[in-house]
Amino acid sequence: MKRISMSIARCFLPLCVPLCLLSCAFDRGGRIMTYDQYAQRHYYDPYLLQLHSGEGSLIYVGAAHSVDPAHPQVALIEKLWHDFKPTVAFTEGGVWSLGDSVEDAVIRFGEEGLVRFLAEGDSIPIHSLEPEIADEVKRACRQVSSDRLKVHYVLRQVAQFHRMNKADSLEAYTQKFLESLSSIPGLEGPPRNLLELENSVSALLPELNGWRNASSKWFSPVGSMAWTNDLAKVISRFRDEHMVEALAREVNNGQQVFAVVGFSHVVMQEPALRGKLR
Repeated sequence: MKRISMSIARCFLPLCVPLCLLSCAFDRGGRIMTYDQYAQRHYYDPYLLQLHSGEGSLIYVGAAHSVDPAHPQVALIEKLWHDFKPTVAFTEGGVWSLGDSVEDAVIRFGEEGLVRFLAEGDSIPIHSLEPEIADEVKRACRQVSSDRLKVHYVLRQVAQFHRMNKADSLEAYTQKFLESLSSIPGLEGPPRNLLELENSVSALLPELNGWRNASSKWFSPVGSMAWTNDLAKVISRFRDEHMVEALAREVNNGQQVFAVVGFSHVVMQEPALRGKLR
């Protein structure tokens, strides 16, 4: 908590101080960081970046993924939003459902749900920062077989289920997600149901000791638990490239852009964004 508190104290400096001064990864290389470069430094969350291009501006919040309404970043995001007065917003993971209040939005959908709630309240358009899933699958299948990719997606969702404290049945939630994945070109094959998932995980990830035990550390691009971490690097790189293009396009078109993602994305994208914004 000490580390987060120190970071929050810096973040509440008046907005007349450029937020990019709070960044510790300033780099004019113009490229997305590699994970080796990322691992060489230590970063605080939330990681804030403010950039300008002509009449356009970007406030990019690198957040800790949290569903705690009392987390200090909730008040920070609200303050930044109201002071900045964005004209368009972006969130990681798609456009989330609308919560009934700030607290409800955060409990159900984390910081992404909070931004959706704020955007709805101010009638600001909000978009997903994610690439089309079909494009992501096509890119990832250059590196890994379709069954491994599908297992990766499902188990990553299981880990998110545990993090988000969903009230649904894990089994029902996972089966529904499997059916959704099976409709995507390239992912029509197994696993298509829970029995096939159990068999696939036993064969491909025996060290996990069951699909229900999936946790986020297995899908971290900087982790080394299994092949899932290596695949996460491939997917995250593609997502980072897409996010940079989407944000730079809006800012260069004169929009006031407010975006919130996991903090490592902002750190790694910063050099590329600086290079793309005029």
